[in-house]
Amino acid sequence: MLLQHRRTRLFSSYCYGTSAGNYGYRISPLEQIVRDECKSGKVQKLEDGLRCFDQLILERPLPSDSTFNHVLGSLSKIKCYTDVIKLPSETWVLFAWRDYKERTGEVGRALQLKNNMSRWNCRPDAVSYCAIIDTLCKGGLVNEALVLFSEMHRGSNVVPTVTVYNSLINGLCNSGRLDEAKRVFDEMVSRGISADVITYNCIIDGHCRHGQWEEARSYFDEMMDRGISPDRITFSILIDSLCKDGMTEDAWGLFKLMDKLNIKPNQITYNSIIDGLSLTGRMLEAVKLFDSMVDKGLQPDVISCSILIGGYCKNRKLDEAVQLFKKMKLSGLKPTVVTYNILLAGLYRDGRMQTANNLFIEMQTLGLSPNISHTAQSWTGTAKMDT
Repeated sequence: MLLQHRRTRLFSSYCYGTSAGNYGYRISPLEQIVRDECKSGKVQKLEDGLRCFDQLILERPLPSDSTFNHVLGSLSKIKCYTDVIKLPSETWVLFAWRDYKERTGEVGRALQLKNNMSRWNCRPDAVSYCAIIDTLCKGGLVNEALVLFSEMHRGSNVVPTVTVYNSLINGLCNSGRLDEAKRVFDEMVSRGISADVITYNCIIDGHCRHGQWEEARSYFDEMMDRGISPDRITFSILIDSLCKDGMTEDAWGLFKLMDKLNIKPNQITYNSIIDGLSLTGRMLEAVKLFDSMVDKGLQPDVISCSILIGGYCKNRKLDEAVQLFKKMKLSGLKPTVVTYNILLAGLYRDGRMQTANNLFIEMQTLGLSPNISHTAQSWTGTAKMDT
């Protein structure tokens, strides 16, 4: 392909005109070649399109918007670019790369973009830095993200936004570096950048997942005091954490607070609180909440049913567990291997060998494999019970 040829000054001359769409504008030789490549379908993979960008961005003056749109259109046709967004040329490249890295998860691509932007003489703006830092954090390369963040601070024309800080805080929290996340949080506030609900959700989630409930509660109270309204995600994080730690009463209090604040819980929220109630033996409340989902416009899913079946089994209510298992199948929900394993273990533990064996055969017929260790433990418990 011609785009693989060495760059020469031949491709940097315009006959006349300064911008696309102006009468009398004539495209450069390079633009014509790129357009022909796009029209003939020679842009068959992402790298082909990026080579086009590489060539075009080095042109001075920059090529017309129309030529860039040809390349973006070709990338869209091969499903490398979901939305053709009209942006300045330096950020077009960013969005093409960002769409690709989001779908592939290739952190190296984000770093390559940063290097290419420097080579293309494109100064990264706040949006560029944000996208690359976010990619690095999600890929676990938090140290690299911090280095880039420091570089961003040194740029006199680039001011970090709350979105950049959110990415860093989330990455640090996911890595268990909560003290550093707090320092970044405090730095953001000291710079006059207001935290938003996403900021608090990130840092609350980090503390919850690492068992630091008191710190999470402190940030929740702080956001309320600052007039930042918690959203559904905030409550779901807290309720799930409380339920897993056996603090069901506190979780139930937050669930009621959601209703007072007119924040509608979703299936994740319901599943968490139902699980918490089930684990603490409060089955009547769990069942009532399960049934109320339909009244709220939410249809119980496989996870909801599996949780309640698990609660029934744990509380030795096997008849109810089997009945719900049959009901979910009649409603069109397909039990997963997890659902089968939960019920199978409960049946063995309760000594209902024939029903358990029938369920075991049904699993094999469907090509599902039971959890051997779980089943063995249930068999052992049954044997001890029989003796």
